[in-house]
Amino acid sequence: MLQLLSQRRAKHALEAIQAFAQTSTPDRNTFYLSAIKSVPIEMRTNGLGQAMAMALSQSKKGENKGRKEAYEAIYNQFRGWLCNSQEPDTPFAKSEDFMQSLCAADQKTYLTAQAEALAYAEWLKKFAHAFLVEAQLAPDPAGEGS
Repeated sequence: MLQLLSQRRAKHALEAIQAFAQTSTPDRNTFYLSAIKSVPIEMRTNGLGQAMAMALSQSKKGENKGRKEAYEAIYNQFRGWLCNSQEPDTPFAKSEDFMQSLCAADQKTYLTAQAEALAYAEWLKKFAHAFLVEAQLAPDPAGEGS
């Protein structure tokens, strides 16, 4: 069955979020939801390469395991889509090293990858909000803010 790139992108994002949700915790979900909101902003401000370098860096530093795992998942989700060997329409379909491909890409390929990453990020955000349960905030003892 022939599908549009946008349909295949949405399917990949849905499967990525469902896989993340199977092993996740509400605390980890909270970090993921926060991070996936900031990644597209980071891409628009600093570019795809810096956004992915930031996600990779955040996945390796700090004490909070949930935060590190959320950023690791985000980096791997983007890598999984943009370097998908089964998806010839993705910018780095034949690439084995995502960061190396980003750094070595010509301007046209880089901008194509960034546009594709932004479109993919929108699906990740939508599915994350639909399928991930956040950690519950402590109830306000005064009953305010509800």
